[in-house]
Amino acid sequence: MTVKEKRTEAELISLLMAEARKHPECGHIDGVAITRPVQRTRQNPNWDCPWVVSGNGSAPARAFEIGRRFQAQFDLA
Repeated sequence: MTVKEKRTEAELISLLMAEARKHPECGHIDGVAITRPVQRTRQNPNWDCPWVVSGNGSAPARAFEIGRRFQAQFDLA
Protein backbone atom coordinates (compact mmCIF):
# COMPACT_ATOMS: atom_id res chain seq x y z
CA MET A 1 0.00 0.00 0.00
CA THR A 2 1.36 3.37 -1.04
CA VAL A 3 1.54 6.13 1.57
CA LYS A 4 0.28 9.40 0.13
CA GLU A 5 1.44 12.85 1.09
CA LYS A 6 -1.05 14.73 3.22
CA ARG A 7 -2.25 18.18 2.15
CA THR A 8 -4.62 20.63 3.78
CA GLU A 9 -7.88 21.62 2.16
CA ALA A 10 -6.42 25.00 1.18
CA GLU A 11 -3.35 23.35 -0.37
CA LEU A 12 -5.48 20.94 -2.41
CA ILE A 13 -7.72 23.76 -3.65
CA SER A 14 -4.68 25.78 -4.67
CA LEU A 15 -3.09 22.83 -6.49
CA LEU A 16 -6.32 21.88 -8.27
CA MET A 17 -7.09 25.42 -9.41
CA ALA A 18 -3.52 26.04 -10.59
CA GLU A 19 -3.65 22.89 -12.70
CA ALA A 20 -7.13 23.66 -14.07
CA ARG A 21 -5.97 27.13 -15.15
CA LYS A 22 -3.39 25.51 -17.43
CA HIS A 23 -6.18 24.10 -19.64
CA PRO A 24 -8.33 26.39 -21.82
CA GLU A 25 -11.31 24.02 -21.62
CA CYS A 26 -11.40 24.69 -17.85
CA GLY A 27 -11.68 28.47 -18.31
CA HIS A 28 -15.26 28.59 -17.00
CA ILE A 29 -14.30 26.92 -13.70
CA ASP A 30 -14.73 29.45 -10.88
CA GLY A 31 -13.59 27.25 -8.01
CA VAL A 32 -13.42 23.87 -6.40
CA ALA A 33 -14.48 22.54 -3.01
CA ILE A 34 -12.95 19.73 -1.00
CA THR A 35 -15.42 17.31 0.54
CA ARG A 36 -15.03 14.11 2.51
CA PRO A 37 -16.94 11.03 1.36
CA VAL A 38 -19.68 9.69 3.61
CA GLN A 39 -18.08 6.26 3.57
CA ARG A 40 -14.41 5.65 2.81
CA THR A 41 -13.00 2.36 1.63
CA ARG A 42 -9.41 1.42 1.01
CA GLN A 43 -9.91 1.87 -2.74
CA ASN A 44 -11.56 5.29 -2.49
CA PRO A 45 -9.75 8.55 -1.70
CA ASN A 46 -10.50 10.35 1.57
CA TRP A 47 -11.62 13.48 -0.29
CA ASP A 48 -13.48 14.56 -3.40
CA CYS A 49 -13.44 17.76 -5.42
CA PRO A 50 -16.71 19.07 -6.84
CA TRP A 51 -16.00 21.87 -9.33
CA VAL A 52 -17.83 25.20 -9.36
CA VAL A 53 -18.48 26.56 -12.85
CA SER A 54 -19.96 29.78 -14.18
CA GLY A 55 -23.18 29.61 -16.13
CA ASN A 56 -25.25 26.51 -16.75
CA GLY A 57 -22.39 24.39 -18.05
CA SER A 58 -20.67 21.56 -16.30
CA ALA A 59 -17.04 20.92 -15.52
CA PRO A 60 -15.13 19.42 -18.46
CA ALA A 61 -13.74 15.90 -18.38
CA ARG A 62 -10.26 17.37 -17.99
CA ALA A 63 -11.22 18.78 -14.56
CA PHE A 64 -12.23 15.32 -13.35
CA GLU A 65 -8.99 13.87 -14.69
CA ILE A 66 -7.08 16.50 -12.71
CA GLY A 67 -9.04 15.60 -9.59
CA ARG A 68 -8.36 11.87 -9.97
CA ARG A 69 -4.65 12.50 -10.51
CA PHE A 70 -4.36 14.54 -7.32
CA GLN A 71 -6.51 12.07 -5.37
CA ALA A 72 -4.00 9.37 -6.32
CA GLN A 73 -1.13 11.53 -5.01
CA PHE A 74 -2.53 13.18 -1.89
CA ASP A 75 -4.70 12.48 1.14
CA LEU A 76 -6.55 15.22 2.97
CA ALA A 77 -4.72 16.10 6.18
